[in-house]
Amino acid sequence: MLARLLLILLLPALAGCSSWVPAWNAEKWDVTRLRDPRASDIDRRLSERPPTSVRTPFGSAADAE
Repeated sequence: MLARLLLILLLPALAGCSSWVPAWNAEKWDVTRLRDPRASDIDRRLSERPPTSVRTPFGSAADAE
């Protein structure tokens, strides 16, 4: 019970102190910098809109008849 009380009292103080400490570097803890650039490129390409007219190289079904 005492440990919970101390945690409840100290948690806001620790969170407040970490916001003004000049040594805190948020860029160091950013996990997006660890992402493979190839995966980012694939995600970017997949999120783009496909071309409006896609033609098959084998011709259409109407051409086969």
